[in-house]
Amino acid sequence: MTDKRIKRRQKERLKKQRRLTFISVAVTAFLVLMTFVVFNQRRLIQSIKNEYEIKIEEQSTLLERVKHLEEEIKQVNDLDYIEKRAREELGMVYEDDVIYIENQGQISNGQGDQDQP
Repeated sequence: MTDKRIKRRQKERLKKQRRLTFISVAVTAFLVLMTFVVFNQRRLIQSIKNEYEIKIEEQSTLLERVKHLEEEIKQVNDLDYIEKRAREELGMVYEDDVIYIENQGQISNGQGDQDQP
């Protein structure tokens, strides 16, 4: 064989090796990129699941509060409930109630307030 043929074959082999190296590097880079993307997607999915669970708990708490408030709205129209709240929270008494002052400075309206210590 002549030198030209040998050089041409060496160039062809070198081109093939470069092409294979380039393809290998490209495939490796693609696989690394895909691994990174999959890892980030899994992390994002887990984060969204955690946030979803938190929102479900918040919703449950709010539904319980709504239920409680609806019950309170029903009670607000009851005169006995209004009277009880006025006596307990505002310290209101009837005109003819006798008020007692206990040792600890607490006021009693003579109706047998057993809720007070």
